[in-house]
Amino acid sequence: MALHGAAQGIAMSLNAADWLHMVLHFLSLSLITFGGVVAAAPDMHRYLVDQQHWLSDPEFNSSITLAQIAPGPNVLFVAIIGWTLGVQAGGGMAAGPLAWAWGVLAAFLCLLGILGPSGCLTLVVNRWGMRYQDRAGVRAFKAGMAPLLIALMFSTGWLLLPPIQADAQHAPGLLLTAASVLLMWKTRIHVLWLLAVLLFVFFCGFNVLEASQPSLASRLAPAGARGAALGVYNTLQSLGIFAGGAFGGWLVKRNGSHGVFLASVLLMLVWLAVAWHTRYVRSAPSASVTAH
Repeated sequence: MALHGAAQGIAMSLNAADWLHMVLHFLSLSLITFGGVVAAAPDMHRYLVDQQHWLSDPEFNSSITLAQIAPGPNVLFVAIIGWTLGVQAGGGMAAGPLAWAWGVLAAFLCLLGILGPSGCLTLVVNRWGMRYQDRAGVRAFKAGMAPLLIALMFSTGWLLLPPIQADAQHAPGLLLTAASVLLMWKTRIHVLWLLAVLLFVFFCGFNVLEASQPSLASRLAPAGARGAALGVYNTLQSLGIFAGGAFGGWLVKRNGSHGVFLASVLLMLVWLAVAWHTRYVRSAPSASVTAH
C-alpha cells in the first residue's frame, strides 16, 4: 500500500518547533471544526500536504481509506497520519523500533490535539444542552447546524478527489460509489458486511457454475461423444481464461480498473439475459437405450 511504502522508504527531519506547531494546529482544528473529524480533513490536507509537504496526496488519502474500512471510529485516520509522520521522522520503517516509537508518540500527539479540546468542550456543551434543551435558541441552533454539517462533508469528499474530478474515465467508478453509498444508506449495512455477503453470493454462483457447466456439456452430447465434448469444453475454457486475462489487461492499460469492472458487469448482464430463458435439458439417450 502507498502508506506503508512511503513510511518505509522516506525519512524526513522534524524538530521540536515543527511538532509543537502541528499539535497547536490540531488543537485549533479541534475547537473550530463542526461535524466530526472527517470535516477537518480538508484543512488537515492543506496543512500537511499543501503547506508543509510532510505527506503526499496518496499517503493522506490512504490514511482516510484505512480508517473508513477498518472497524472503529473515523478519528482513526488522525492516528494513522501521526504514525506515518512519526515513522518518517524516525528514519523510516528500516530504522526499526526507534521509528516505531516515534510513530506511536506522533499518533498519540495527533489524537490528543484533535480530541482533547473538542472532547472537553463537547462534555460541557452537552450538559448545558441537556439542561436547557427546551429553549427555542437551543432548538434553532441544532436545526441550523444540520445543513452546515452536510456541506462540510461534501466539501471533504470533493477535496479528496481532485484526480477523479479531472478525468472522465473515472465516471463509472463514481457511479458505482454513489450506488454503494445509497445502498448502505438505505439498508444501514456496514460496508464490510456488504462485501462479505456479495463475495459469498459470488463464490456460491461460481462454484455452482464450475460444476454444472461440464455436467451440462456431458448431458447434451451423445453417449459416444461425451469424452470429446468434455475435451472441447476444457479447451474452450482454457482459451476463455487466456482471452479474459488478455482483454482485462488491455482494459486496465486503456481505461484503468474501472473499465475492467464495467466490462465485467456488462458481460454478466449479457450472460444473465442468455441464461434467463435457458430450459432444463434432458440427457442424450445412451446407445443401449436407443437400441432397446
